[in-house]
Amino acid sequence: MAYTALFWPKLVVRKDYVLRHDFSLENLAINEAGHSTRQQIEAMLNYNSLENYFRRDGEVEAVADERARYIGAIMVDMLDAKLRRDMPDRQFRIELIDDDDDDDFAVTFWQV
Repeated sequence: MAYTALFWPKLVVRKDYVLRHDFSLENLAINEAGHSTRQQIEAMLNYNSLENYFRRDGEVEAVADERARYIGAIMVDMLDAKLRRDMPDRQFRIELIDDDDDDDFAVTFWQV
């Protein structure tokens, strides 16, 4: 059940932001106070790290990285389908973050 929220999240519109339903009001206020753009705020609040979901202790790093890339690419496609279906009047950018330097794999999205 937990993976359904990861791959097909509930979305809300708040102050014209499109966000995952479990976003933090506190983090929204902090980001707004920092005078970030709507796109920056959405990208930050919709950021979803894959590190804790798809890595196993003692696993060869290259195998774990490849798994995260594969799952991340699927998540991008699923989010694209979800956003097009739920918000057909809005356009989005969905990004797979693949940072080898930080071993960071994540998916995020924002309105364009």
